[in-house]
Amino acid sequence: MFAAAKWLMEGDFDEAEGRYRSFAAKAANVGDPNGVHSAALHEFLVLWESGRVVELFEKTRKAIAKYPNVPGWRAILAYVYFEDGDIAKAELEYRTVRDADIRSYGRRFDWIPTATLGLAQTCHALGDRKYAEDLYGYLEPYTGREGIAGLGAMAVGCIDRYLGLLAETFGATDRAIAHYHAAIDFDTKFGARPWVARAQYDLARVFHLSGRAAEAVALCRNLVDSAKDLGMQNVAFKGESLLRQASRAK
Repeated sequence: MFAAAKWLMEGDFDEAEGRYRSFAAKAANVGDPNGVHSAALHEFLVLWESGRVVELFEKTRKAIAKYPNVPGWRAILAYVYFEDGDIAKAELEYRTVRDADIRSYGRRFDWIPTATLGLAQTCHALGDRKYAEDLYGYLEPYTGREGIAGLGAMAVGCIDRYLGLLAETFGATDRAIAHYHAAIDFDTKFGARPWVARAQYDLARVFHLSGRAAEAVALCRNLVDSAKDLGMQNVAFKGESLLRQASRAK
C-alpha cells in the first residue's frame, strides 16, 4: 500500500492502480477490512485524477453502502456530484456530513480525507462562507504538513491547499494566495506532482479573479502541460478553460 501511495504521489496512476489492486486482493483474502478500505481510498484518487467519472460514482456509492459509518465517503461523493454538475445532490450530501459536525468524529483514521477531499473542496465549491471559517480553524494547526490518511496509507496533498480553498471562500484572498504558494512549494519538494498541479490551478484561479491575468496565464500554461503529461484530464480541461479566460483579460 505504501508503494501505491508513492506512485500515486508521483503521478504514475497505472502503476498505483496495479499496486492497490494487488494489496486489496491480499487484504480481502485475509479478511482485513482496514486494508480493503485503504485500497478503496487509493482507487478513488486514481479514478478522480484520471477523470474516470462513471467509475468514480460507482465505486464511491459502493463504498458508502459498505462503510455507512465512515462519513468521508459521503463527503467525497458530494464533491463528485459538484464536479459532475449536480449541485442539488452535492448540497444534500455535503450538508449531511457538515451538519453532523466533524469534531464529533474525533481524529479517526479517515478524518483527513473527510475534512479535505470531501468537506473543504465542497465547501469552497458551494461557497459556504460560514462553515469555511469553522473548518479553517479546525485544519489550521496542520499548516505546512502533508495530509495523511490512516498510518500513512494515502496522502492528499499539503494541508495548505485546503486552507487556501477555505480562506478564499470566506474572502481572505491574500491569505489564500499565501496558502497556495506554500502548498506548491511543499508538494514540489515532496515530489507530489498531481497535488502541485491542483494547487497551481487554484492559485491561477485566484490570480485571474484578482485581476492578475499575466500571472494566471503563466501558471495555467505550466499546470496544463503538467496535467496532460500526468493524464489528469479534468485538471487539464479546467486549466485550458481558465487559460482562455485569463488570456482575454490580459
